[in-house]
Formats: sequence, structure tokens, C-alpha cells
Amino acid sequence: MKWRSFFIQLAIGFVCVGLVLLIGDMPEALADRVRTVDDAFTVVALLYVCFGALLWVSSTGFFDIFGFAVKRALHAFVPGFVGDATADYYEYKEERRGKRKERSIKSTFFAGVFLLVISIVLTVVWYQL
Repeated sequence: MKWRSFFIQLAIGFVCVGLVLLIGDMPEALADRVRTVDDAFTVVALLYVCFGALLWVSSTGFFDIFGFAVKRALHAFVPGFVGDATADYYEYKEERRGKRKERSIKSTFFAGVFLLVISIVLTVVWYQL
């Protein structure tokens, strides 16, 4: 995992938290303020974790079967629209493996986990107030 991409994702996450806080109104009581900030961190963290997990899984080729099925269906219904260069799923999967870029996309997931840890700490602080 490249640290630079992690810190960029984290900075974008903090900006998103700020935008969520700007949308809502800030309450007067300290405990309610902590809960509002906690809710903003939770929303952004869960979005990051879910999106990052999907990106991580898709980089392994887990969803290749769906692309193969869509390509076959398009070829069956509109024969000239999609070229059918691969005959079976194994060849399609090997072709996709060759085209897949080797990049680290785990940073989104781990930035979400970091934001979620901040959210958990804020929840503990809120319970203490």
C-alpha cells in the first residue's frame, strides 16, 4: 500500500466529513455536538469501507463472471455489437487478468477503517459525557 494514496484518501475523507457537518446544523450542547461529529465520521467511514471493500474484491477478478455474462448476452442479442473473441470463460478470465492493472486500491478501505476508529473513539467520548 502506498502511503501517499492513503493520506490523500484520508484527506478526502476529512473533507467529506466537513461537508456532512456543513449540511446539518450544529447543536448547542457539547454532548450533542460530539454526537453530530461522530455521526458524520460514521457515515463517511462506512461509505469508505464498503466502497473500498468492493474495489479490493473487484481487483481480484471476482466479478469477471458478470462481465463475461453481459458480453455473451450482448453478442447473442446484438451479434455485430460486441466481438466474441473468447470462446469460453477461462480464456476471458485470462484475458482480463492480463489487462488488469496492478495497483494498490486498498488505501480506500484502510482510510475508511481509520475513520471508523475515529468514530468509535468519538462514540466512547460521547458515552462519557
